[in-house]
Amino acid sequence: AGGAVPVPHLDEVVQLDHHHRQGAVVARRAGGVLLQPRQRVAAGGGEGVIGWVADNVKATRIDAAPDHPRFKQGGTQGFEVQSLVASPLWSSGEVIGVLAATAPEQKIFTEYDQTLITLLGNCAVSTIDRARLERLAMTDPHTLAYNRRYLLPRLQEETSRALRYDSALSVMVIQLDHLVEVRDRYGPTGGDRVLKGFAERVRRSVRHPDVLIRRGVDEFFLVMPNTGAAGALTTAGRVVDDLASEEVRLEDGAVIHLTAALGIAEWDGHEGAQDFQDRALGALNDARAQGSNRIAVAAGERPPEDG
Repeated sequence: AGGAVPVPHLDEVVQLDHHHRQGAVVARRAGGVLLQPRQRVAAGGGEGVIGWVADNVKATRIDAAPDHPRFKQGGTQGFEVQSLVASPLWSSGEVIGVLAATAPEQKIFTEYDQTLITLLGNCAVSTIDRARLERLAMTDPHTLAYNRRYLLPRLQEETSRALRYDSALSVMVIQLDHLVEVRDRYGPTGGDRVLKGFAERVRRSVRHPDVLIRRGVDEFFLVMPNTGAAGALTTAGRVVDDLASEEVRLEDGAVIHLTAALGIAEWDGHEGAQDFQDRALGALNDARAQGSNRIAVAAGERPPEDG
């Protein structure tokens, strides 16, 4: 019998972004369980093994990953990677991602496994590319957040789910301060760097199920399933603290301190997606009227006070 991918192991598909510089782990399977990660990884410019595979359009097998000069140990596999095999996903003359399998033991994968993962990638690439193109159509290239056309359909989906399961649902709208001034002074590149830094800090502050959507130039929605107004207010506090804890440094050495206004609305159990969105925007206007790093909750919702 030929070789087989061992258990325990981790299989994952990394899709590249518009610039082929960064990837998202969009499919992951471990121990027979399909996971839905949000991990972002460097996938271009030769960084890491995944980056090398993408740049060189060549499959590779590593028997002792920690000893390999290009290998970088991640923190989301559930085990320390000791061996891996990876193959590029090739479509329409370009690499669109990387299919990889990892294992917690050294010298696990064989030449047969490397051939097998390449064949699997070739069989799956058309479906993966179709899904990639659909996602890119709904994704903001600067922040890798969903774009505004995704907002109302997602709110409709989440309100229907909250009604079906009688669960809480909140949204937070975040408006980044002074982005227009940053773009005027430092150009589009400076503005894009600030946006990217902002999105990264927000993702650090929120839960895995929360969904970040860019609605406008400087305005983002965070959809928070199974979260009431009190929980959303706690999350908003973390976002404000995380934005304040670390500045964004531009290429010319300029330092930008991020501040924002945040509005929160909890779904009332019957309103439509548009009305839900509008209540959150009303709360944002209340927060903006109070100044930078202010948080407001939509009228009628009173999170419990401390103590």
